[in-house]
Amino acid sequence: MRDDLSLQSTFTWYGRQKPKRFNYKGEAVSGSELNEVSPYSIVGLSATWDVNKNLSLTSGVDNLFDIRHYRAGNAQTTGNSTTGAYLYGAGAETYNESGRTFYVSVNTHF
Repeated sequence: MRDDLSLQSTFTWYGRQKPKRFNYKGEAVSGSELNEVSPYSIVGLSATWDVNKNLSLTSGVDNLFDIRHYRAGNAQTTGNSTTGAYLYGAGAETYNESGRTFYVSVNTHF
């Protein structure tokens, strides 16, 4: 085993995410505003090589299994009753989880 190499891993678990029950007017939410996000996990791996006492190189991958979630809209329905133009709420589906990403970093130590 080499002292100048190290491996790291990450595991992040996200439990089921529920939407709110009432909108900003105190009315019960309905339709797409009731969307939930199922539980999922994100795994990452990286390796670091200590070139010398002042320099290290790290390379890795986040979201190894390419889990993706796409934003479906705002948390609540918004719109104009006069024009009938509405953007329907997405409940808990209000963020993105990007796919797999790779990275490389150079680090200096003083």
